[in-house]
Amino acid sequence: TSMNASLLRLATGMVPGKAIDLGAGEGSDIIRLAKLGFEATAVELTHNGAAKLTRYAAEQNVAVRVIVQDIVLHEMTELYDIVLCNGVLHYIEDKNALLSKIKLHTTVGGLNSISCFTDATPVPDCHSIVEVFPDKEDGIIAQSYRGWDNEYFCLERDIKERSHEGFEVHSHSFIKLIARKPTQG
Repeated sequence: TSMNASLLRLATGMVPGKAIDLGAGEGSDIIRLAKLGFEATAVELTHNGAAKLTRYAAEQNVAVRVIVQDIVLHEMTELYDIVLCNGVLHYIEDKNALLSKIKLHTTVGGLNSISCFTDATPVPDCHSIVEVFPDKEDGIIAQSYRGWDNEYFCLERDIKERSHEGFEVHSHSFIKLIARKPTQG
């Protein structure tokens, strides 16, 4: 997607530092950053996702530190040049607490890459297995990054989803952003 392309373009222009992917899934985003030379950490809730991520990283001959843990419980103790939180924030009710933690642990000039369902279209019933908390288009996420430099911002509405195996075709709406932490005063 153009968000991924934008992130890779921005990351290529940086001196490789530390990157963390919160809710990494199978890890394609963090593996790409590891291939660019970033010290990569992935936090993934499921053992299955973590195992796939570990296998894919090995296949790509890169090192990714994989932590199996709920991202809400994960204690960030370092500063990161890139923090990813894509496709998982809509499962978190208290977005403010997590976003505050992410922003606090981002270096000055560092990037946050965030994507989340919005309520521009109803969340499909097939996603009701786990409670979902979509954001408003100008909600918590957009408000949290006021004052940061927007490198990428997109509102997608009614995007057809066909990649969920075993699910009927359905639609999602998203807020997607990449923001750079500004230099403090």
